[in-house]
Amino acid sequence: MVELHETEVDGVRCFWVETGRPTLAAKLAFRQGMADEWLTESGWLHMLEHLALHGRGGGRLQVNGSTSLLHTEFDAHGPAELVVEHLAGLTAWLAEPVFHEFERERGVLEAESRLRADNVSRRALGWRYGSIGPGTAAYGEPGIARSTPESLRAKARWAFTAGNAALVLDGPPPPGLRLDLPAGELRRPPRAIPCGDTLPAAYQDEAGLVVSGVVRRDPAAVFAPTLIERALRARLRDQAGAAYAPFALYEPVDDERAVVVGGSDVLPTLLPDLVDIALDTVRQLAVMGPSPDELETLRHEHHQALHDPYSAVGLAVQAAYAHLRTDSPRTFTDLVDELLTVGDKAVKESLREFWESLMIGLPGAAGWRDQVPTLEFPAGPPVVQGRAFRHRDWPATAAQLVVGPAGVELRTGDVAHTILFEDATGVFGYGDGSHRVISHEGWPIEVVAADWSHGDHAVLDLRRYAPAQLHLQLGPESRQERGARMGAVQRWAQGARRARRRLR
Repeated sequence: MVELHETEVDGVRCFWVETGRPTLAAKLAFRQGMADEWLTESGWLHMLEHLALHGRGGGRLQVNGSTSLLHTEFDAHGPAELVVEHLAGLTAWLAEPVFHEFERERGVLEAESRLRADNVSRRALGWRYGSIGPGTAAYGEPGIARSTPESLRAKARWAFTAGNAALVLDGPPPPGLRLDLPAGELRRPPRAIPCGDTLPAAYQDEAGLVVSGVVRRDPAAVFAPTLIERALRARLRDQAGAAYAPFALYEPVDDERAVVVGGSDVLPTLLPDLVDIALDTVRQLAVMGPSPDELETLRHEHHQALHDPYSAVGLAVQAAYAHLRTDSPRTFTDLVDELLTVGDKAVKESLREFWESLMIGLPGAAGWRDQVPTLEFPAGPPVVQGRAFRHRDWPATAAQLVVGPAGVELRTGDVAHTILFEDATGVFGYGDGSHRVISHEGWPIEVVAADWSHGDHAVLDLRRYAPAQLHLQLGPESRQERGARMGAVQRWAQGARRARRRLR
């Protein structure tokens, strides 16, 4: 049986297990992540993580860092004396950052952010949460372009404190271990608030099938990803022979809730029936739940993983996350008892939560008969007072762009798509002079001078009226589809006829 030990190092709660390894592995985790960042500050924690590790490690000492929705983490593995030296230098830097490589690392991170944004799981978060909280992960960290040494230093003082950290070790704390962090308080994550769409609902994602839902963070919920992945594999790969790599994952989004995301690549031959297959697969899981044999198999798999000596440090990792969640760390016996008492009713309830909050992403060519509503930029009566600009194709195109002190609006007759600046999270500017205004719910309005009569004045008005803290100037090559709801209003091919009666 693995025994969990708990102590404190320089004000940082430390959790460790004895693995008997001749080396030492350490994880220093802070309770700050992407979900804590505003869109205009997105990527600042990631950049601090890169800068803090620049020039560290190599040879016998391996180091790494990561930024997730809720945590920023620093990992090290090697001889105990090198890990001690590394943690001392790392925490001294986090307490007093220096930025000798600022411009270089900012360029590296801007390049990496493009890869991080092209991810179906992150797009699923953007569709659900818009451009705030967990939804910021869908945007590729545009805030990096707005970072400065001063802003990053302030972020470090906020995030990297002893009270906001937990340390994990796979052996006892070695002599001389020091963590030079300032005092501070534990930063609770903001509550993840969905956009308020009627669910289940669908959106367009050309990567293939994506299903996601919100579940409570309880012991039964950890079974949901495996059950969803196996159900998709059985229907799409084993039965239809039209998919290669179904997947599912579990992503905590705040202290109480997690999003389970599943999906798969699909062959074009499956597209006519994909909607019905996907909905039927998830619905059956929610209604029937796992069979007794399936549930027993899952229990055995988790039980085996808990007893695997190579996974022993996972007990300390779970304890550290529980501490950062203001929860009580659980012992090995607690985890085993918890696993054995998870019943089919609790698992079925978790799957029901998944179904009732379902969002489904589908390629535009999928056979669609309005089985569930599609997500669209809501329209309403015009409200923005300001200068109106006619479309270049007027009168063939009757749309108008209105820019005023309160916001920006696209109108067709008495119907409008509106973003008020008080409800905006960012105004992206691009090298070609175009701009994109992003609402809290992730809907965009693009202001491209060439599209409108006297469009250069529309751009000038937008830059003048939009609050300075919303502006993000991006590179000339950055004008691409970013975030889940970016670009024109997503509609299915069958819905194009309806779209002609709506504002684009």
